[in-house]
Amino acid sequence: MRPLTISDTIANIFEKYLLSRIETNHQYPQTQFGFKTKSSTNHGIYTVMETIQHFKHKKKKLFICAIDASKAFDKVIREIMLQSLIGKIEPENWRILKNYYVNSLALVQNKQEISTIFKTSVGVKQGGPLSPKLFSIYVEELIYEIMGTDLIAKINDIKTGILMYADDLLIMTDSTKKMKKVLEICEKFGDRVGIKFNPSKTQIMRINGSKNDEVKLHLCNQEIEWVKKMKYLGVWIDGKRFSKEHLRERRLSTWRAFHMLKTNLNLNSKEISPKLKAHLFKTYIRPIMYYGIENCVISKTDQKNPQTMEGLMIKQMLSLGKKSRTTNLLYALEIEPVELKIKKHNKKHKFTQLCDENQSTNNKFIQELRNILESNDEISIEKLKKSYEKIQENDANSSKNETCEAIKK
Repeated sequence: MRPLTISDTIANIFEKYLLSRIETNHQYPQTQFGFKTKSSTNHGIYTVMETIQHFKHKKKKLFICAIDASKAFDKVIREIMLQSLIGKIEPENWRILKNYYVNSLALVQNKQEISTIFKTSVGVKQGGPLSPKLFSIYVEELIYEIMGTDLIAKINDIKTGILMYADDLLIMTDSTKKMKKVLEICEKFGDRVGIKFNPSKTQIMRINGSKNDEVKLHLCNQEIEWVKKMKYLGVWIDGKRFSKEHLRERRLSTWRAFHMLKTNLNLNSKEISPKLKAHLFKTYIRPIMYYGIENCVISKTDQKNPQTMEGLMIKQMLSLGKKSRTTNLLYALEIEPVELKIKKHNKKHKFTQLCDENQSTNNKFIQELRNILESNDEISIEKLKKSYEKIQENDANSSKNETCEAIKK
């Protein structure tokens, strides 16, 4: 059970004001993707996936470690937090924030039981508008410290080997020796600022290499578990673009959400109009299925499962038989067919637009990463050469324009 802090309206307004001041004055690390304008988990997942594909293409070893921080928000030492805010917020607002936390009082309510009022001296408020930003600033020193070394993985000159989304930390290196040194840096940082890392929930996996590369690595004097796949920001990472495990879990989560909504709102009821049912489906159910697929390659075979699933859900909502034509229902309810939905999610220019709008990376980090990956795409260049040679052999008498069109195709 995780306790949440419920503050009054004045406190929430005050925190949102301070949040706006910090966002105006502070520059965040490029590889911290959490709690930023126009930044999402997809940017972090994209960076991991492209780093994996780059190392696979180069046939180099890559080691990925997902580090778990135990109750990170609750363990923040306020004196260190306030010290880290100096220069990142106006002095008058810094003093107000200091008094706000120094004089904060709380009580605990569990159902009908209420505790006595007590003073809090450590941690930031779980659920507070300002808390995620404060924690991000609190731990950004670790990002800068690791980025300042040559230990982490990189694509050309861009270091992609450390990623954070709030308190989710992912490390990528090209050797276990380097990983050991990075883990030591993390451990020392945790001791210094009061963050305890949880070795039992920390995992490590390898891309390329052999079983012999899986040497013993420790965090906080406890051995880290080697795995063949791991979950990062809700997406399964197994080194493959065709992530069947991720798609399978998305389907299960979608069914759970559907049955929960169906039970709580009585979606079978004829009193709810078909248009409202379609709106609920598109807003609360469908997004669960398509989370994270921007970074996966979906085969035509894999498209059939969500097609069948969505057809069954819509027919259940409308109390129709299983043999009803799904295509006609989708058009009548203005619901995009699955194949178009997946195609839209996987359109490169759509994700490129999201990357270009990502203010958290100053419009540089992801964009530069994409440019390097495209310029280094030797496979595409080889394919183009072969295509051109084939065209020259088969169409020696064709015009220049026709040849150019053939190359484009």
